Amino acid sequence: MVAGALRTQNVTKVYGESAAAVHALRGVDLDVRKGELVDRKSRS
Repeated sequence: MVAGALRTQNVTKVYGESAAAVHALRGVDLDVRKGELVDRKSRS
């Protein structure tokens, strides 16, 4: 990987517990190379 880049692996996010658990992210990988742009959008 090039210096100045970003890498995430196996990212998870769970809201709640047990039967009420909601898996918003499950095993997400992301590679951003130097010079690439990333835009993240969500409700505030």
